[in-house]
Amino acid sequence: MSQSKFLIALTLPAALAVITETSNAQTTVESAYVRFKGADMTDDLFAVAASTTGEIIGEPGLGNITGVQMSGTFIKSSAPNVKKVAQVTSLERRGSVGLSQTFDKLTSASATYGYTATSYLSRWYAIKVGQWWNKATISTDLEYTKTDANRAVVDHYDTDFARVNTPSNVKGDKYTLSLTWLATTHAMVLGSLSTNKAPDRPTANAETIEGRYFFDATLTAIHLKGGFYDDTEVTKLTTDYGRVSSREWEAQIHQHLNDQFIATVALRDHFETEIPRADASPVIHRHSRGTQIRLRDRFVTGPVTDQVSEIYVFTGQYGSFDQKQTINHFGLGGIYVL
Repeated sequence: MSQSKFLIALTLPAALAVITETSNAQTTVESAYVRFKGADMTDDLFAVAASTTGEIIGEPGLGNITGVQMSGTFIKSSAPNVKKVAQVTSLERRGSVGLSQTFDKLTSASATYGYTATSYLSRWYAIKVGQWWNKATISTDLEYTKTDANRAVVDHYDTDFARVNTPSNVKGDKYTLSLTWLATTHAMVLGSLSTNKAPDRPTANAETIEGRYFFDATLTAIHLKGGFYDDTEVTKLTTDYGRVSSREWEAQIHQHLNDQFIATVALRDHFETEIPRADASPVIHRHSRGTQIRLRDRFVTGPVTDQVSEIYVFTGQYGSFDQKQTINHFGLGGIYVL
């Protein structure tokens, strides 16, 4: 699909709410521009996304509701080629459509189809069931995702002279268990466990834990998150990379300046170790750190719990310690809720 046609297709989620006259529909259109500036490189990135969620069967308050979800994303980025004095432009397109059913406000089930198109096409199918417990303060979600990707074959001899040959079609299975705990009216705990199996990689396990707290006195929200990722098993000749183990820590401070403006400071630290498939290759250690400051202007006055239209500006810095590289980025974006 061409760039112009895909951008036009992004209006479909918005049109969905109008055509079907869905009740309680929320349509969001978001766009953002980012420029990354380093010592020897300048990257430009433009992204636009649209999504719609709405009820097609059921009445508010009854609890038995059938919903539909639709989303699309277009990302265009350009960066200088390391070997040639020219800009290299890459495009990424994503889309999804899903159907959900809620029973008695506490039990839910959904099915979703999605795809990502870059230099190759990747499709995914997901089935998810959820349940609220303990007077609707604890939620558990179990999700199964099937991926199917067609990509270019990588064929070469590794440092141990063994021939690496990756498959052209990769089908994977991912299982995820998520937990949400509304501990108090001001505190929330989120966590997830997942395992991912595919023929071109060792089995990968990932865990995340996140805590959020809101302080009434200062109108400040604190988010703390930790992410852990590990490949297991022995790397085979069907992959051109090794086992990966990573740890990531993130802290965010969201400060309400007033009812309309919110300032956010985010800090992220990422540690990664890659053990190559071939013993003759060195172990790779990576460490990066990112910071970002964002100012949001919401087009409302007074307390708001739902998503509303807004415009935001942001700036930050990304630093790679192992590659001794620092990149500054800045941009602006906005969200328009119909």
